[in-house]
Amino acid sequence: MDFVANLIINFYTLFMLAIMYVHSKRSQDSSLPNSLYLAILRTTSLMLIADTLGHMDGSRNSYFPLVNSIGNFFLFVLQPVVPGIWLLYAHLNVFQNRSRTLKLVRPVVIFLLGNLAFTIMSLFNGVYYYIDVNNIYHRGPLYLVATSFGITLTTIAFFIVILNRKIVRPSHFRALSFFPVIPMFAYALQIKFYGYQLAISGIALSLLIVLLRIQNQTIYTDYLTGIYNRKWLDFMTQRLISREESGGNLSAIFIDLDDFKEINDQHGHDEGDRVLKEIALVLQNCLEDLGYVARYGGDEFYILIRHKQTDYIEKVVEKLKGCMSNYNQNNPKGHRIRFSTGYVAYDAKEHKDVAGFQKAVDNLLYLSKRQKQMRRLQEQGKIDD
Repeated sequence: MDFVANLIINFYTLFMLAIMYVHSKRSQDSSLPNSLYLAILRTTSLMLIADTLGHMDGSRNSYFPLVNSIGNFFLFVLQPVVPGIWLLYAHLNVFQNRSRTLKLVRPVVIFLLGNLAFTIMSLFNGVYYYIDVNNIYHRGPLYLVATSFGITLTTIAFFIVILNRKIVRPSHFRALSFFPVIPMFAYALQIKFYGYQLAISGIALSLLIVLLRIQNQTIYTDYLTGIYNRKWLDFMTQRLISREESGGNLSAIFIDLDDFKEINDQHGHDEGDRVLKEIALVLQNCLEDLGYVARYGGDEFYILIRHKQTDYIEKVVEKLKGCMSNYNQNNPKGHRIRFSTGYVAYDAKEHKDVAGFQKAVDNLLYLSKRQKQMRRLQEQGKIDD
């Protein structure tokens, strides 16, 4: 009866994981956070398969003892792997620093290798578990040590999130901090109701929450600045163009920061990244509910506005310049940020699709930058008026 019940639970959990995996893969997001999330989904699925095989006990016929032994071995090997990957995932979401997170890989791997050594030892002395001559599974004297590996990694991840909550987005914080709650509760039930594997299903439910609260947002979020990315920009532009209720009221402002390369060259890319984050925040706060701002790439930003009157767009541009001027005056680092803009209202006759619309505003930005360069050369006396 235990085998049938576990088989049903594992089947539905595996089905849910498969749906989440396909959904995440369809995003074509190759970023490290998404790669780690997919790795957790794959590992959890392998644990479910191993758990199913590990419940083939109670019979000495045919291949059951071998399958039972293989299933339990890999289940114990994989138990702390999900918490290990989760630690990397949580750390990356908190600090948004790829190189800093990758430094944790080595200690996590060492931790996992320690668990692997104990699991291999169990094949000979049963420290974690053993299977008797009747093909019955039993917990070993160090069974709680096996669970402590995963609990330790999960606890570290939990405190990283809690202690740094001020720098984590509220929606992300709730998902990151709540992640261990369901598996821990399920594990407590598992201890009480011996023979049922509930903790893995608890992990799957937590992963679903992460998918809804973090992953779906991450697909359309610029990893560095936290604002919308180009993928979202293309999606939203197409949506606004095609929606009848938009009434064609759509304009775009393309912003390119002038001479931003000098900050990277003189102060390093870390400082450049910090300034980009600040600029993104300035643009976002300045726009308020006037429009949407996205990072197009590098030091370029893109703004969508549900309006098409030229004078209105020009007022928005002037407001952005004023906000940037305030930033320059209050910037303790002394950076003076200026930008060039190109802006255009959407016209269904002139702009046949998203690419055509973006090309038009890109051309206007290029013209603006060219005119600014010519004026600078004239002021320097390098060319005639």
